Amino acid sequence: MPRFVIERQYLVPMYQHVVVEAETLEEACKKGISDDIEWDTQEMDCDSARATTISTAKIVPEGYEADQTHSLIIASRDPKGLPLDMLSFATFLYENEGKTGPLLEISAKFTDDE
Repeated sequence: MPRFVIERQYLVPMYQHVVVEAETLEEACKKGISDDIEWDTQEMDCDSARATTISTAKIVPEGYEADQTHSLIIASRDPKGLPLDMLSFATFLYENEGKTGPLLEISAKFTDDE
């Protein structure tokens, strides 16, 4: 049976109340989204979290094992039992498509959080 590595997201908004000194609202908004204000007093808004969605997926090719505990894709092993190649799930998904295969198209019903 095929196995798939998927990246799923559960987006939780963070918010922060800050005071910004500015001549106009537009200037205040620009300052409000700038990186000049530290996020050291942010709050997590779990009540406004979005639904879990799938952002990307790739099929695990024949000859590879998936090690969920260590988040690794392991290529076939040599006779001594040592892995010939190990990739993190992120590397497997986003690097070397020629070696690990293409990303799969995800149906909108799994990518839309509404």
